[in-house]
Amino acid sequence: MADKIFTKDKWMVAEEIPDITFDFCQLWCSAFTNEMQNSVGINYGAVVLVMQGYDMSFYYRTKDSFNFGQHVLDLIVKNPFFGKKINKKIIQLSDKLEKNAEKNFTKPEKLSNRQLAEVYLYHDKIHTDLYEYGWLPNAIDMFHANFTELLLKYLKEIGVPEEKRNDYLILLTTPSKKSIINQEQESLYKIASLIEKKPELKKSFSKNPKEIEKKLPKKIHKKILLHWKKYHYLKFLWLEGSGIYSFEHYLNEIKKILKKKKSAKQFLSEEKKHFLKVKKQKADLEKKLKIDKLHKQLFDLWADFMLSKLYRRNAQIKNYYLFLNIQKEIAKRLSIPLKSVHFFLPWEIKSALVEGKSFEKGLLERSNFCVYFTSKGVDKIFTGKEALEIAKKVKQVKLQKLNELKGQCGSSGKAKGKVKLINSQHEMQKMKKGDILVSIATNPDIVPAMKKASGIVTDQGGVTSHAAIVARELKIPCLIGTKFATKVFKDNDLVEVNASMGTVKKLK
Repeated sequence: MADKIFTKDKWMVAEEIPDITFDFCQLWCSAFTNEMQNSVGINYGAVVLVMQGYDMSFYYRTKDSFNFGQHVLDLIVKNPFFGKKINKKIIQLSDKLEKNAEKNFTKPEKLSNRQLAEVYLYHDKIHTDLYEYGWLPNAIDMFHANFTELLLKYLKEIGVPEEKRNDYLILLTTPSKKSIINQEQESLYKIASLIEKKPELKKSFSKNPKEIEKKLPKKIHKKILLHWKKYHYLKFLWLEGSGIYSFEHYLNEIKKILKKKKSAKQFLSEEKKHFLKVKKQKADLEKKLKIDKLHKQLFDLWADFMLSKLYRRNAQIKNYYLFLNIQKEIAKRLSIPLKSVHFFLPWEIKSALVEGKSFEKGLLERSNFCVYFTSKGVDKIFTGKEALEIAKKVKQVKLQKLNELKGQCGSSGKAKGKVKLINSQHEMQKMKKGDILVSIATNPDIVPAMKKASGIVTDQGGVTSHAAIVARELKIPCLIGTKFATKVFKDNDLVEVNASMGTVKKLK
């Protein structure tokens, strides 16, 4: 096995994510090495996943990762309609995942052990199907900036000066539709605008949430309730401790909107004007630069990938929020901790539930520390000393003392402020207005902290990164793909972000 893991092609860290489950990570790692051929004809050669409790790092072989991403990009450039197919499949398969969760995850106590195992395995299959297409936008840009470099090279070829290329790239890849993040914000502001029309009702929002709720007219209450039902799970992510947004949370969010100097109606009007203005600026720039047909399709495809990424992530969060019901039921029937359920391999679930096989000791070892290796037809979990040795060898990054890092422009502009390292919702309390949010990679649960930031910097990145999408909508600078920002900078370091030029540096 060791010769399959360690070859001349060095390993590179692909992602590092705190507070995530093994069962979720294993699903897509296995898909990368076994199922991607269904969508693009080839797989990744191998993946190593390192889990320390719920903290995850996964690794690709460097050349393998680059070659896979370039292969997918070449397919898209050769036939941009394949790119459209990718987006279409992401939407369709995300819908399928969400509908399956709503249908099959709500009353697991009524299922037999065999039925429970079948529900688990079917979820694994359709979620794997989603990754066959859902991962492709990440693959072409997240790790080696293949797509970004292609489009920047084109802008250079048509005479765009270096200092303007990133800004132009951001404008040319502006989505023509609003993302689900923007839709959620707009929904709340529309409710607030209705409340503004009634002075007495607006005045009641100075009280605590329970008193506010008592004063709500049925029509307004229903609208807030519908908003809650549609978006409450966005806080959840992957662990049961994440929780969900309460009805009171949205009352407090509306309360904050009503306190602002700018009315909700005015905000909505300005947002609409800004959206149309940027849309026109994009069209004017395309005309001015005489963008050819192929590259216009590629710029537009980038924009569509941004929207489908958020659509996919939204469906996955809702799916895993409901899937927790299945996992809790499995824990109950097997008389094991819920954490242990998160460390099963899919086939082991059926063996445990239907055949009565015990995995208790192995699951306990895995939940402390384990390494998962997958290649075509191979799924191997290591624990103990062997796992520690493998993890040490794949983690080959040696950091020098740096004061400046380079990355990709996720949203153009400059910002200066104090660093706040935020990787989970539990760390958001230290974030103050005007700080620079530095994260491994942002997720929906830390959006409240992102809204306070004057700039955002991430280790990871790519055309579909959550940080880049949210930063654009917040109209703040964002630098993605720096690789080491969370390791180089610490809380309260004073830094300057120049996203347009792709740099972040520590100020003395």
